[in-house]
Amino acid sequence: SFTNGKNLLAYKNSIYSTLRSPKNPSHTSLPPLLSLSKETDNVCFFYGDKFLAASEADKVKLHLYNLGSGANKIVHQFEPSKSHKVTSLGCVNTTSSSLLFSLNSDRSLTVLDVASNTTYWSVPSSSGRRTSHSLALPPVSPNCSVPNDMYNLVGCASHDEGGLISLWDIRTASPAARFRGGHVNRVLECKINFSPCMRYISTGSEDCNGAAFYDLRKGDVSIKWSDGRKVKDGPVEEAAW
Repeated sequence: SFTNGKNLLAYKNSIYSTLRSPKNPSHTSLPPLLSLSKETDNVCFFYGDKFLAASEADKVKLHLYNLGSGANKIVHQFEPSKSHKVTSLGCVNTTSSSLLFSLNSDRSLTVLDVASNTTYWSVPSSSGRRTSHSLALPPVSPNCSVPNDMYNLVGCASHDEGGLISLWDIRTASPAARFRGGHVNRVLECKINFSPCMRYISTGSEDCNGAAFYDLRKGDVSIKWSDGRKVKDGPVEEAAW
């Protein structure tokens, strides 16, 4: 995930600057500004960049960080489920939302309310009979006017049925929609993303036909990115907006 100013990137267990370039032009990698423990699987900026939310095995830890000194302090710890591992972690960082979303290896989707130190809600099966591997939350864009109800959605993707995307209503913990048939996702962790206008949700696909874009209003595939032509480089794992 990125900070609101897009100048910092959280990836795996480290924080990187997007404004820096390698000192040696022959090097393509940058040293991190801050690294958490090696056991960290997922990390994202939380509550308007004030905290880092990170998952380690079956736990979610909230870090207060200082990039100047490279120090970080764990201020809270949660256990979203009785599973062995948190497979994905997400939040709406552009607003001061206290909700954290976690996908877990027991197939569950858990919503944590950090402000009240409680589980807001949890469902045992986030997307079919397989463990979900990708989580999507609505982006907040100043360039798009979106009905408020559309921000109450969370998306989960799994390998079930050869590729299944499930949407949930955050307010009621009830299923809102299911998308399948327009993409193939049996092995890879193909990522899903909502469009800024909240009219589509995109996903990669393993069938070499490119990414698929589902219409949230119609419930079907609206666009195939490659327009029927095979992608020479192989499967597409993600289509971002």
